This record gives sequence, C-alpha cells and structure tokens, in this order.
Amino acid sequence: MATAVEQILDLKKRKEDRAQTAARAARVALEQAAQRVQRYRADAEAFSRQLLARQASLYDGLETRVCTRSDLEEVREEIARLRGREAALYADVDAAEQARRAAAQAADAARQMHLDAVKKVEKFNRLVELEQAESEARLQAEEDNSMDEFIRLGEPADF
Repeated sequence: MATAVEQILDLKKRKEDRAQTAARAARVALEQAAQRVQRYRADAEAFSRQLLARQASLYDGLETRVCTRSDLEEVREEIARLRGREAALYADVDAAEQARRAAAQAADAARQMHLDAVKKVEKFNRLVELEQAESEARLQAEEDNSMDEFIRLGEPADF
C-alpha cells in the first residue's frame, strides 16, 4: 500500500508524463504544419512560373493565326481560370501559414504546461525532502531528550 505522499507524487508524475506527451504531439503537429506551408508555397510558386509560360504560349498561338472574337475570349477565359487557380493556391499558402501559427501557439502552450508540471514535481519533491529532514530532526531531538532524561535518572540525587 502506497503512502499518501507516494500517491500524490505518482499523480504529479503522471500529469508530467501527459504534459510531456502533449508537448511532443504539439511539436510534431507544428513540424507537419511547417512542412505543409513549404509544400503549398513551392506548389504555388511552381504554378506561377508555369502560368507565365502558359500565358505566353496562349498569346503566341493567337499571333500565328487569324483569330476570331471567340478565340480571344477563350484565351482570356483560360488565363482567368489559370489566375484563379494561382490565387487559390496562394490562399492555401495563407491558410497553411495561419494553421502553422496556431500550431506554434499550441506547441508553446503545451511546452509551458510541461514545464509547469515538471516544476510542480520538483517543488513537491523538495517539500517532501524538507518534511523528512524536519521529521528526522524531531526524532533526533526526542532521542536526545530521552537520553538526557535517562542520564539524569541514573545520577544520584542531591540532598
């Protein structure tokens, strides 16, 4: 049967372990969010480069032949669609960056909770050590008093 002190210490250590696990999970989530931002940004930048080349090829195609108004409209619609896709990709980058910032805040909060849990365990351990030292000092004082009393009982009485 564990003493109350041992049970409290066990509870505090379990809280510390849970906080450490949560901090680790938050750090992993932050790393994944940062990778997602990088991937989305790379995709958007690659699409932007392709867009420039695609626009140039669409306009070049118009220059080499006689075009109708519908041909021009089709090219404009295609370019508008491509620019819309580009804007959507950059919106995804912004959303991923916002999610990364939220993950960073969550990771900081989880790290702080873990540090607080560690401090609570350390504080409790110091309290237990202090209490044990005081208890040992009281026992020693009681033994010393008992020994002094025993010695006095063994001394001859003064008449």
